[in-house]
Amino acid sequence: MKGVITDSHFRARDRLGRLLVFMARILQDQGVDQVKGIGIDERTAVLVDPSGQAQVAGAGSAYFLRATHKPEVCRPGAPLTFRGVEERETRAGDRFDLLSWTGKGGTGSFLTAESASVRSYPGRAGGVQ
Repeated sequence: MKGVITDSHFRARDRLGRLLVFMARILQDQGVDQVKGIGIDERTAVLVDPSGQAQVAGAGSAYFLRATHKPEVCRPGAPLTFRGVEERETRAGDRFDLLSWTGKGGTGSFLTAESASVRSYPGRAGGVQ
């Protein structure tokens, strides 16, 4: 889990924007090549074994995000602009490999944060197998 940000109560507390801002700031301020995040809904768990294999359990979803580029705009007083963030939404029984950042099951998309809102675009994001 090194290098992965986690956030709980994800959809109930509408934390997608917050997670994207954290990811953007890390990419911009810490000089890393990529950042990963996992958002987990209430009554949901991501069970990880020692080899990095994860399985989702419970009533909600888990969201695996990855960004491999700096945000277009990330500065005080300006809305975040951050395009092309990979997202894989998974549900109970779906599996995700934290080492390769690929999943079996779920739905992949790309996220764009712009003008104080987040939009999702379908695609093969999140390394579906």
